Amino acid sequence: MADHIEILEAALSAVGEGIIVLNSGSRVLFWSPAATTISGYTGAEMLGRALPEGFYALGPAHHGPVEEDWHAKSEDGCPRERPILVNLCHQQGHSLPAMLHRVTLRDAFGTCFGTLLRF
Repeated sequence: MADHIEILEAALSAVGEGIIVLNSGSRVLFWSPAATTISGYTGAEMLGRALPEGFYALGPAHHGPVEEDWHAKSEDGCPRERPILVNLCHQQGHSLPAMLHRVTLRDAFGTCFGTLLRF
């Protein structure tokens, strides 16, 4: 099993986009090297923690119904999947425009057990 985990971590680390995997409690399970490059936060400091307050903010064009839809959950309580333009807050304080994609991770029975964020 450890070999599978190493292979999955290597595959996610090889992607040139920022990848963050959160558990069902919104705690960081995986933080890719690209996520570090883009955000300034390292995997070592983020593992097991929630995303920093204000890590991303919806742009002014996304307030109202779009914002409500982004934060809405599906019938089973999982976040809805939808890409949206955000401002990522870098650890040093500046913001970066980014397209944030959220994917719900489900087990073989369809139960939500986490979220993948790609930016």
